[in-house]
Amino acid sequence: MNKFALDTMKIKSDWFREGKSNMYKNMGRDEGLDLYLQLFRFRIHQGDFNEHIFHTSLLELQRCTSINRRRRDKYLSIGKLKSMLLKLEDLGVIKIHTYNFENLIGNELLIIQATDTPDTERINDKDKIADDSFYIPVRFDLIDYMYSELKFTSREVSFFILLSMYGMRKGNSKTTMKINNMKIRLGTRNEKITEMLIKLNESGLIYTVIMSEGNKTRFEHYMCRSLDKLEEFKKESKKYRDKFLRRYAEDKDSK
Repeated sequence: MNKFALDTMKIKSDWFREGKSNMYKNMGRDEGLDLYLQLFRFRIHQGDFNEHIFHTSLLELQRCTSINRRRRDKYLSIGKLKSMLLKLEDLGVIKIHTYNFENLIGNELLIIQATDTPDTERINDKDKIADDSFYIPVRFDLIDYMYSELKFTSREVSFFILLSMYGMRKGNSKTTMKINNMKIRLGTRNEKITEMLIKLNESGLIYTVIMSEGNKTRFEHYMCRSLDKLEEFKKESKKYRDKFLRRYAEDKDSK
């Protein structure tokens, strides 16, 4: 399987907005987002890191889809893959430049362009961001680690990307987003959000701090920003992760 062609890239924070314009849900939730991410294994080298052109084929792209299936030995069918790409094009996320795409059967060259990227400009080592282009940084070393080492599905990967959203806006790695807000943006249930928080805490990719304020409890979630710093991050966060995981182990035992 091809390695990702970039170390990092950006997606719009607006993809996770609330309401009917939520791009994440419109593109097919975690599997749609992950298909978009897999295209970056086939990005051709360009000077502008905000522009992305992909050269692949349906068969090559299909081989990457096994990692975002619940059963890892199962690929998306060519028909399903084509319909998902057409949906991404209809939504304005990509543009398919291959003529007669509907009649492709597998090996033919497939040229795709990303068309809904954040509008940013690098000035003095900082990103100048257009008003509608707040973005979420996606680090492919972490994405690859989640798939290859942790054997996570696209569900956990998408959740980790969502958690990264508010940290980016505030210039840190913390989010205080409530579980109900996460649920709405991802189109899932509270129980699934809790399950994923537990898995990510167990892996050490995040740690959750329990904050008690009178009779109320809130949570702060901190994300690891670099695979190179993961071991250090895990050591420094162990007491917080243990406390969070112990809380849910006790809840489970009491039922």
